[in-house]
Amino acid sequence: IISLGFVLSRYSYNRSTNTNCRPGKFLFRASGAITLYRERRAQVVLVSSAACERNQMISSEEERMADIPIVQLNPKSVLNAKYAGECAVRNSGLDYVVVRPVGLKDREGEGEVFVTEVSQGDTLAGTISRDEVARAVAEAAAVPHRGGGTFEVASWESPNKRVDPAAVLRRQLLSLQPDHRRPALGIPPFPKPDCN
Repeated sequence: IISLGFVLSRYSYNRSTNTNCRPGKFLFRASGAITLYRERRAQVVLVSSAACERNQMISSEEERMADIPIVQLNPKSVLNAKYAGECAVRNSGLDYVVVRPVGLKDREGEGEVFVTEVSQGDTLAGTISRDEVARAVAEAAAVPHRGGGTFEVASWESPNKRVDPAAVLRRQLLSLQPDHRRPALGIPPFPKPDCN
């Protein structure tokens, strides 16, 4: 719903004037916002890549070689393309969530419990399974949010085998801050995209 309007009709039916209509005072008070939905949800969930923002801030070959392998290699400038896609989503005007998984890894052992770590500011490194990324994306689409947000996601083996990974992920996603609050969190603003 984009707008809500009220119309005073002086007509009854068949476009005949309502002879009983007497204009009078009308008052409608609304404090704060009128909400008809429970909570806002993302309209777009984009899966990007951790380190694509970090890649944009590289200014020398020495810096590049000191970073993690994906930044060192940046095969076919894939990190540049992913970051440009993120910028397009952020500038679209839609409610969005950008999920940046770290390195993808297949989980081999059974019985281990992995918990997801969520972070903002493109500083997270590590690994995560494709199934865990899918759960993070589904949960990011389901949880209410306060405006567009970008976050990285990794996972770690938990020493506590009784922990509920889904509850841990949901709690972390609910605590994320929207991108416009990055400066208040001490996170630098997004760099301008370099698509070379």
